[in-house]
Amino acid sequence: RPPIPYDVLSIDIGSSPTLLQESNIDSPMHITAVKPISKFGRVWDRLISTIPKAAKVTTIAVVGAGAGGIELTLSMQKRLLHEGKN
Repeated sequence: RPPIPYDVLSIDIGSSPTLLQESNIDSPMHITAVKPISKFGRVWDRLISTIPKAAKVTTIAVVGAGAGGIELTLSMQKRLLHEGKN
């Protein structure tokens, strides 16, 4: 399969994963987990602040989206649009 490009990857598999490295927004390939949600809120706010307004299209990939993941994805989209970020 060909690679799928993304700016942010969220892996939502129902458990709290252990990532090989902590979330680093300065990294060109930012990967973060949603769980624990208390950490995700802070990471999401920092990530939003790094996206320039209307500079380019931002691609976010969500992996493992059940009903909760879909709800979170739609909320993320609404927040990006509200902040004036594509």
